[in-house]
Amino acid sequence: QPTQSGKPILAGDPHIRFSVPSIWYEAQLSAPGFELYGHFPALNPFALLGHNMDFGWSLTMFQNDDVDLIAEKTNPQNPNQVWYHGQWTDMKRTEQQIAVKGQTPVTLTLLESPHGPIVNNVMGKNAGQTPIAMWWSFLASANPVLDGFYEANRADTLDKMRSAAEKIQSPGLNIVWANAKGDIGWWAAAQLPIRPQGVNPIFILDGSTAQADKLGFYPFSANPHEENPARGYIVSANFQPLSPTGMQIPGYYNPAERGQALNRQLSDSSIKWDLAASKALQLSTQTDYAPSILRPLIPVLRSVVSDPDERALVERLASWKGDYPVDSVGATLFNQFLFDLTEETFHDELGDAMFETLLSTRV
Repeated sequence: QPTQSGKPILAGDPHIRFSVPSIWYEAQLSAPGFELYGHFPALNPFALLGHNMDFGWSLTMFQNDDVDLIAEKTNPQNPNQVWYHGQWTDMKRTEQQIAVKGQTPVTLTLLESPHGPIVNNVMGKNAGQTPIAMWWSFLASANPVLDGFYEANRADTLDKMRSAAEKIQSPGLNIVWANAKGDIGWWAAAQLPIRPQGVNPIFILDGSTAQADKLGFYPFSANPHEENPARGYIVSANFQPLSPTGMQIPGYYNPAERGQALNRQLSDSSIKWDLAASKALQLSTQTDYAPSILRPLIPVLRSVVSDPDERALVERLASWKGDYPVDSVGATLFNQFLFDLTEETFHDELGDAMFETLLSTRV
């Protein structure tokens, strides 16, 4: 894909909100034979976003499903035991003291089954009585993620950058890069678990069966990736990626519309891309998501709404193109409509606590 300079342009947008204290700290490190400029999380000595003299790299979340929730079957005679691989097995119990300024320490009792820690005490009103264990790949793999970023910060060849990406095992990250030689690349970096055939980790799994067992991890070569594709550009926008093996990778991915819009614009051969065009693309307030939601609903709304004022609002939604300038009436109307639609659909079925939890998710 042509650029004005003939060199790659890397545009990264990790979608982490502003906060105080800040998430990111900008710094440049210079030493004989070494230059690094990037953004560092607090107390982290390695740039998660940045560039050296050879490579630039950025991140988004892979959003693969790396957490399993597992319902444990407890022994009626001993609630500290769970049924695991054909026998009653003791859970591990530990106590932690948490110091509180000006008050007596708080004692926290932690339980851990063979599948992982019991997390009911952090599930609030939705906890229920059945012990729920959490398996997380972060705790189940060697996960030399800091080694990976140490290597990425110093990478000067494609092999070194690939090796760095392979060490990012959990949480899963899309790492995209470009180098001074003109190469572009993307790897969905994570250690992907092999689950038993037919197991869908979106549901709570049965810990008394083999559902929650892990059969190992797939090789890194099976992870989604691209290097120097013929189309001349790479898009990574949190949508569901494809493995080169064709296997399904469970996850909680963003809708595809953002990636589709980026693909549509980047594939326009009439544009000679430079920093200004790249910034305009990245800062666009246009979304295809809202129109895709409204498209099948507008005819329904027109058929059931009779009040003139409400009909005017329906037509306002129908004419809105999905753009989000700060003064957009259509954008405000759509977001309120989407909330009301969600509430009318789910609130009475889920109840207050579960609906409140739903609102905190991407759903």
